[in-house]
Amino acid sequence: MTTSPIQNREDFAQVYNLSDPRPYFRGVSSVDYQMPAVACDFLLKMAGHLRTAKGKEVLTVLDFAGGYGINGALLTHHISLAEFFAWYDSTPADDSDVQAADRAYFSARRRERPDLEVLGLDIAECAMAYAARLKFYGNTFVENLVEQPPSPRLTAAMERVDVIMETGALGLTLPMALQRLIEVSGNAAPWVLMTSRPDLDDGPLIKVLSQLDYVVETCTAEPVAYRKFASAGERAEVRAKTAALGGNPAVALKNDYFWVDLLLARPAHVATCWPLTPYGLRVKKPIA
Repeated sequence: MTTSPIQNREDFAQVYNLSDPRPYFRGVSSVDYQMPAVACDFLLKMAGHLRTAKGKEVLTVLDFAGGYGINGALLTHHISLAEFFAWYDSTPADDSDVQAADRAYFSARRRERPDLEVLGLDIAECAMAYAARLKFYGNTFVENLVEQPPSPRLTAAMERVDVIMETGALGLTLPMALQRLIEVSGNAAPWVLMTSRPDLDDGPLIKVLSQLDYVVETCTAEPVAYRKFASAGERAEVRAKTAALGGNPAVALKNDYFWVDLLLARPAHVATCWPLTPYGLRVKKPIA
């Protein structure tokens, strides 16, 4: 398999906003990036419960920091994560017709989902443009919510968003961005499905959600594999940061992988009235 020279988080950032997604997808594939499949599978299992709780037939999902649209692709196409990565690994980046081939490949696998609308949000303009061309999202938004509030267009969309999902955003961007998104959502009060990396401090995010009267719960009985370490240097760095934050490196870092919790945040009154466990979804405990 051809891989990109990914050694640390900065290397991922360098290939995150190109006109062609292959360097990025080959890089994350080389470290066995699993969270898109984990989060999308959980979201689809939760969909019926969410429709009942929301009283809606069509659910709207906002993929926060969606990049080139991997979550949108998994949610709206008949394709596994392994098949997704295999496609981008097998097609040459220097082929002038490569994006036409991409469109043909995914068009043949598009899933008819009239009950699910997926939107994409990211600061990476080229990545969002690619995802829009491939129809991984029904609509896309290129905005930096750390620097400015949502645009009128995004604000209008938030009034119908039921779930915000995040599978790999930089932790420091989440508190402000989620606060701004939730505050303009009106009565939609979206649920938030997100990951919790052991080397990042979740305290500011949990505090913001608590101030918005949201309850945060873990959705998996045990931590799940996020991705492998890109290098020995990254492993050492993550181990040190995890220990400094009071985490247990023996639990969070094993078998060369990050191990993380999948989190679900909901308004407190919703969490009380609509517990997840009767619907076959596993919830470990609330997070204060």
